[in-house]
Amino acid sequence: MMKQITLFFLITLLLSCNDSNNCEEYYNNYISLRFESKDEKATTLINKAINCDKKNEDFRFEKVKFLIDLNKYAEAKQALTDLGKINRSFKSELPLNGLLDLKIGGNKGNDELRKVFDNLSKVKYDKNNFNLFYYKLLTQLYIKGKESTLNEIKRQNIYSSLNEKAGIEHLSNLINSEKDSLNILYEIFKIK
Repeated sequence: MMKQITLFFLITLLLSCNDSNNCEEYYNNYISLRFESKDEKATTLINKAINCDKKNEDFRFEKVKFLIDLNKYAEAKQALTDLGKINRSFKSELPLNGLLDLKIGGNKGNDELRKVFDNLSKVKYDKNNFNLFYYKLLTQLYIKGKESTLNEIKRQNIYSSLNEKAGIEHLSNLINSEKDSLNILYEIFKIK
């Protein structure tokens, strides 16, 4: 009896490893097809990867980005909503959901961006949570305006890596050159 139980667990472990490998294989094939602009086949494979590993946030967020690249904003918003059910931070800390709602003509985008800004305004920022600070700046730009955002950039000095400094410099340049805050956010998130 003990041998049967051990054999059962060993088979279960091997099958789960095989499933995990299949998920990664689907994902890697999706990436290849995406770069070849074979969008229909790529869509099929990212969906297979997600169905294979339903809790994988990377696969799901990749699908959101892919749908945005295809200008399928309503589908991207739905995929982001599904991802938010697995990890609420995608809805409470990422301004993308509100931006997609605004892009498709929804009526909740302003409120969603306000909620994200309010959530991120409560965070004490340091060098370990730069991404959250950057998202706060983006929502602040939309909610409070350019001057407030530029002042916040000057006030906080938590950017340490070259990428972080480049990201802040790029945002500052966009703020100083672009007239519309919403268009700046669309450009940052590659929403056309």
